[in-house]
Amino acid sequence: MRNSVFGVCFSAMLLASQAAMAQCPNPQAAANPLSLITNRTWTFTTQAADFGPNGAGSAGRFTATGSGTSGLLTITGSFSDGNGGVTRVTSMSGRFQVSADCSGGQLSFSFSDQAIQYEFVFASNFSELYLVSTTLSGVQGSPMGDAGLTAQVPSQAAFSGATVYVGRAKGLTSTGCPAGVNPLSVLAGTSWSFQTQAIGYAGGSPQSASVGTFRATAPSTLSIVQTVNTSGSVARLASNSGRFFVNADCSGGDLLFNLGGNPSQFSFFFSDNSFSEMVMITDNTSSGFYGPQFLLGIAKRQLSF
Repeated sequence: MRNSVFGVCFSAMLLASQAAMAQCPNPQAAANPLSLITNRTWTFTTQAADFGPNGAGSAGRFTATGSGTSGLLTITGSFSDGNGGVTRVTSMSGRFQVSADCSGGQLSFSFSDQAIQYEFVFASNFSELYLVSTTLSGVQGSPMGDAGLTAQVPSQAAFSGATVYVGRAKGLTSTGCPAGVNPLSVLAGTSWSFQTQAIGYAGGSPQSASVGTFRATAPSTLSIVQTVNTSGSVARLASNSGRFFVNADCSGGDLLFNLGGNPSQFSFFFSDNSFSEMVMITDNTSSGFYGPQFLLGIAKRQLSF
């Protein structure tokens, strides 16, 4: 009888372990699920998903350290608060944990006196994260104990009253500039196709989106062609110049589009290992073609135009 009970218990434990392994990609991840996050730098974008906030969103990068049940995030990004304010390329802290079965977990971004907690699931063979907010808090930070992230009471004042945020993150296995390469050379001589769209859905405010191309030439000049639709007012194939800057660590930089005499400046962050993709967010309040909004965008490098 004892042997029978022991056998049943052992079988149950074995099945539970096998179930975790079935989701985790390798024995290392099964033993330490946090390693799925800590082994990479992640480029992310987020945006308000409820109908009301005008321009609340973010783009940036985070790295993770930790072991056991939870870890720490170091975050660098640009953030639009939805009230006409933008914080450009700032650093902040956060926390994270990963579920024992490696299906997903939680991230907490602590920004100024606000904190947003996200639930995430892994996608694309654990190289991407899909995010949805679960709490907003009007307190500094978001404490995490051994049991996980501490739930906070949602604050309607947080980020222009937005209560729903969605986002994505993509993992990079290498960072830094290529050996012996000047940071500006990462962009100089390359051609890109891009798309931007307004963040938020505030009634009465102009809504904008665009598609276009830009070519970066030495030392730091952009040649831009884009079509912009602002609440039905369309500017087709508008051409103008701009400028670019690349951070010393080649993590990203700035793009300045001088369209119609109204500059729109983007912070950008490379989102792959070969410097061929980037995410973008406007970090100024110039009206430009876009109206007084903030835009999120993506761009991909092309062989030629």
